[in-house]
Amino acid sequence: MDSFDRALWEDEDIRAALRARDIGAVYRHLRRLGFSQRHLGRLTGQSQSEVSEILRGRQVVNVWVIERIGDGPRHTPSLAGPRLP
Repeated sequence: MDSFDRALWEDEDIRAALRARDIGAVYRHLRRLGFSQRHLGRLTGQSQSEVSEILRGRQVVNVWVIERIGDGPRHTPSLAGPRLP
């Protein structure tokens, strides 16, 4: 699987987590669906260790990182809100 199924972004839990900028919740949901940390990292341009830190509670505060993750998986239209100029 080289990208996320678009239907995943329609899941209300994922949409709510993205609106709240809660990347850890997004990753936890995707992990329950079978995505490995390494795979999430490949899809979002992060290392596996970064994904692991986020899953353990590290907050993602850099808006550009949040945008990249929200734009997500190989350029799915952003559900994290409007892009910054």
